[in-house]
Amino acid sequence: MIQGAFLAAVNSVDTRASGLPATVRVIPAGAPGLVCGPLPVAEALRGAMADDRSGLFLCVGGPDGTGVVLCRADGTVGREGS
Repeated sequence: MIQGAFLAAVNSVDTRASGLPATVRVIPAGAPGLVCGPLPVAEALRGAMADDRSGLFLCVGGPDGTGVVLCRADGTVGREGS
């Protein structure tokens, strides 16, 4: 797991019974051979990510191997551009 903040694209999604993303595996930008996760998705981002998983997301990895997907690379948690 990468430590600190990094940008990543979604590789695969584990969904809740509701259909919303619960955790994702991501591929860090600049490290195409590395898959990180599963990382929990911030609650505010789950609805938008269910609709659109494209683009880059801001992730944070901790020294203990844990992490979280916080928001889109542009800082939004809503749908692309909102």
